[in-house]
Amino acid sequence: MVSGLGVMKKEVVIDARHHMLGRLTSIVAKERLCGQHVVAVRCEEIALSVDLVRKKMNMIPHKTKRGVATLERLKVYEGVPPPYNKTKRVVVPNALKVLRLQKGHKYCLLGRLSKEVG
Repeated sequence: MVSGLGVMKKEVVIDARHHMLGRLTSIVAKERLCGQHVVAVRCEEIALSVDLVRKKMNMIPHKTKRGVATLERLKVYEGVPPPYNKTKRVVVPNALKVLRLQKGHKYCLLGRLSKEVG
């Protein structure tokens, strides 16, 4: 893989728990554009660096032709489903909430946001 996640493999499984959404998506997008297949598990615990009330206000999806082509190489799961619970999961240090979010800064989890928005 290009951004330091490892050597090109058939499929890379990322444990997305406590990763920052923007940082993780930019790293995963680069990998998918290079042809890498990516699986993200435990996505309900991805952190967004904004207050929950503010984030509810601007949920606008955006797609491009290039993005649609790379979506075929991405799988996203809530929890860890059976095919991936026995495989090695990768953590992306550049996207970890502990390392990227300033102390005292508000954040919300993607799972809670999706429950409240619907």
